Amino acid sequence: SILTIDKSILKGQIDELIISKKIRGKGIGFMLINKIEEYFKNIGCKYIFIEVFGPNIKAKQFYFNNNYEITNYEVGKKIQ
Repeated sequence: SILTIDKSILKGQIDELIISKKIRGKGIGFMLINKIEEYFKNIGCKYIFIEVFGPNIKAKQFYFNNNYEITNYEVGKKIQ
């Protein structure tokens, strides 16, 4: 699934939001995120979360531009 709903804390989770490189910059991501937010709001969610890969600067900027903020950090390490 690309959306997860946790009604115990009224939280919606966007598991994947991928826009093809060929059509980026045309407002499709903005339209999708607005529809997802509307859906979550209509079913009673108060919060929306999405994980973004740390080095993905364009994705982070997209979410910041849509009023999302950093709420959590995850750290990782490659084991050799």
